Amino acid sequence: LGAGDDGIVLLWDLQTHKIVARFVGHTDRVPTAVFVATNQIASGDIDGNVFLWTWREGEATVDGERIGKPWKHRGGGHRLRVNEQRDRLLTASYDRTAQILNSKTGEPIGVPFEHQGALRDVAFAKDGSILTCSEDDAARAWQPAPGCLDKELRHEAGSQHVLFTADAR
Repeated sequence: LGAGDDGIVLLWDLQTHKIVARFVGHTDRVPTAVFVATNQIASGDIDGNVFLWTWREGEATVDGERIGKPWKHRGGGHRLRVNEQRDRLLTASYDRTAQILNSKTGEPIGVPFEHQGALRDVAFAKDGSILTCSEDDAARAWQPAPGCLDKELRHEAGSQHVLFTADAR
């Protein structure tokens, strides 16, 4: 799965080196795309749009079909992650927020997780906890109830990447 500066997301078959599906509909660069479920992906662009897509496999390259309406951040999207159960997406945006979305409908769940700077990365833990990090030098841990800040850790310069251990620490 490749997200492109041309606004197109491509799915390749690594054995044949052929494009399986093309996902066209973004209006600008697509910095992030993830597999959500069998024959379903999500992609986010720098205009702030998050699209859900599906496709039918065939002998020739197929165009992906959008699922529902796109969800939109006020600022560009930077990262998408999917939880282990595959029923939630987590977005990171330049608008200083992260948002949980229903992975089947694209509808937001709860309130946004806010920072003082553009978000760089987000992560889900197995227990539903969330990590966010931002240009505001903060990495924040949130409880599963949306909007409940648990801990904040500070960097001396902008935080770039967050990740949970297997036991959510």
